[in-house]
Amino acid sequence: MLTSYTHSAVDNILLRLLDEDPQAAFLRLGSPDKVHGNIQPYTERSLVQRQQQQENPSVEQLRDLYENTPIVATTCLGITQYVVVV
Repeated sequence: MLTSYTHSAVDNILLRLLDEDPQAAFLRLGSPDKVHGNIQPYTERSLVQRQQQQENPSVEQLRDLYENTPIVATTCLGITQYVVVV
């Protein structure tokens, strides 16, 4: 889990991670309109769409994404995001 107080701080850490390892695997949680453009491909919707070619992910797809992505990044307030994994 990677977290910081602001969206820009979280995104700056992830951008540096990408500079060091362009193949880094992570999931960026948060409002897509607040996520840096270069980090947009790492949001949950983008990752699921790319993997499954579907617009609305299923619960199983989200569970797989959350459980199998090594780094999950969000703001401190986003840590309380309500996620139901059945």
